[in-house]
Amino acid sequence: ENNRKVANLAKDFSMSKPVCVSLISPFKKNREDARKIIDTKRFIEVYIKCSLPTCEERDVKGMYKKARRNEIKDFIGINTNYEIPYNPDLILDTEKLSLEESVNKLLLYLKNNNLIVN
Repeated sequence: ENNRKVANLAKDFSMSKPVCVSLISPFKKNREDARKIIDTKRFIEVYIKCSLPTCEERDVKGMYKKARRNEIKDFIGINTNYEIPYNPDLILDTEKLSLEESVNKLLLYLKNNNLIVN
């Protein structure tokens, strides 16, 4: 439900200017629905790729530990499956790319697709 609401807000805001929305969207169906709501031509699915062990290692707030102790219900990757995107527009593999490399790859994609001008 949250993803649907955010997709509708993004659609409204994107009528006048580009909008970037970052969400955990674990289910293929939700991502497909968001693409339909926003418009296939304006929706870009970026898969921020990172293995579960690396996510747990990077977790400074201890959320994964809490989820493993069942203190957090429906935590993505622990109690709830994450459906890996099968055909995202862009993949940023954070285990192979630095933050700077990931940002540059995203900017290059946006420039090459005439979504930003520089």
